[in-house]
Formats: sequence, structure tokens, C-alpha cells
Amino acid sequence: MSPRTIAAALAVACGLTGAPARAQSLADAAKRAEEQHVLGPATKEYTNASLGSASGYEVLLGDHYLLSDHFDAYASARDSVAGMRMQSLELDRWLFERLRLAKDRFDREQIYGQDSTVMFALKQITPREYFKTDLAFAHALDDARLSAIDREHLPPARRANAQYVLDHNLAGWAKGSWSERELESRRASRGGFK
Repeated sequence: MSPRTIAAALAVACGLTGAPARAQSLADAAKRAEEQHVLGPATKEYTNASLGSASGYEVLLGDHYLLSDHFDAYASARDSVAGMRMQSLELDRWLFERLRLAKDRFDREQIYGQDSTVMFALKQITPREYFKTDLAFAHALDDARLSAIDREHLPPARRANAQYVLDHNLAGWAKGSWSERELESRRASRGGFK
């Protein structure tokens, strides 16, 4: 139904016996509806600018992101990416150079999404979910270092994520899986990347 048809139906329904001001406001409403129809529906697009800053990924993470729901897929993907990088010097160099220039997790997400080998290594997790879990894990590691009393004042999801890290002894794993440590060792033995 067009905005003009809607405006006409409203005019008939209201009886148009009211004051000219009401007719004028109805005409204004019809004109605004027509302009909105021409412009199309508004869409929400998330970018660094619209989310406020490089920490805009915090907005995507929200207050209810539970590490326990995502950690296994994240850990598997992280290990798999490191393994793929160990197998291919070319892939390792390509990722190293691009990730070094990345300003934030949005940039890293784009880089991971550009390469089919990395996408294959991620398996069942998208680059967005990977980096959301990466951020939740980083927060959980920091929060796990807090005293039990201080953790009680965290939002429920962050408190649960810190407890997940403590319950599964993940502080040591955060320093890198075997594949990541081996990758760093091989990179150092080749003289690193300049």
C-alpha cells in the first residue's frame, strides 16, 4: 500500500471534518511517509566509526557472551591456524605482514576472511566468532587474576568466563598451544620476518 493510499485512508477514517490544522498535519505526515518510502528503509551497519572506536568489538561481544559456549571451537581453530602457518611459510609470511598492520579485531577479522586456507582452518567458526571469543578469552584471563571478592562485582557473563578459565586451568594455555610455540620457534630459526 502506497503512502498516499494510507494517507487517504486515514483522512476518510478521521472524517476530515476537523480543523484545517489537522488536515495540514495529515498532509505533512503523508509527505514524510512518501519521502521515507523514496529513501528506503534504514539499515544498521556496524563499522569502527559507528561502534565508537577500536574497542567497538566490545559492543559486539555484549554482556551475555559465554566462553563455555564457544571456547572448544575457538581453541581448535586457533591450533589449526597455527598448524597451517607451520606448514606454509608463504601463508605465515602473508598473515604475519597483514596482522602486524591491523589496527583492531575488525581488521584481523577481514584478513582471516580473505584467505581460503585460513577459512578452512577455522572449521566451524566464523572469523567474527573467532575474534569475539578471542576478546572474551582475553577479558576472562584478566578477570581470573582478580580476587574472588572483586570477581563478584563483575557482570554475570564475565564472572562465569573468569570461572571457566580457572576451572579449566587455561591461563597456561593462553601463552600458546604447542603449535603456536613451535611456529614461533621455527620463525625465529629462519631469522624472523622483517
